[in-house]
Amino acid sequence: NQDWVESVYTKFNLRLQTPDALVRSSDSLSNDLNYVSKDGSISINLYVKNKTEDQDVLNDLLDDFKKRNFKNIITKEEQIELDDRNKANKIFGSFDDNNINAKKNYNVIIFDFNNNLLFLEMIFEIENNIQSQIIDKVLNSLKFENDWFKISKSWIFMVAGFNPGNGLRLLFYKQQKKEFYEVFINHWF
Repeated sequence: NQDWVESVYTKFNLRLQTPDALVRSSDSLSNDLNYVSKDGSISINLYVKNKTEDQDVLNDLLDDFKKRNFKNIITKEEQIELDDRNKANKIFGSFDDNNINAKKNYNVIIFDFNNNLLFLEMIFEIENNIQSQIIDKVLNSLKFENDWFKISKSWIFMVAGFNPGNGLRLLFYKQQKKEFYEVFINHWF
């Protein structure tokens, strides 16, 4: 029973909770973010790929699994909704990881953002209730931060309006004191 980390990741502002912070891949060409449990039995990967016209995302994912020496891949697919605005494909199932001679479960959540695909990949042991609960907690924590409304522990921030003649109007609400603060920015550097 440990404290979890809640963070916002990628340019799409995906908020999620994980057992520990996701760490940028050591591959300098990749912006992949990863978490691997101490014993290596759970891995969580978050990455963005460019989307091409007529791309078959499921077949691309299965090809990637095969390149990683995963065999006997069983796949199911369903649509999930985080809220009214954010839907995703959930591809899940199991495979044999021939690298370590073990059968594994996987969940891959794929968000489609026009020219980009955001992947959240989770691989974990089969028939391990604790690991299944961990993956469920990660899945249940998924949320996109709205660019216009961000919540911190004690402040709410809103962009109230922009007018080229008058500048940018920002509103801050201090939750503890129940007070609004207004800021105008009318000079750009």
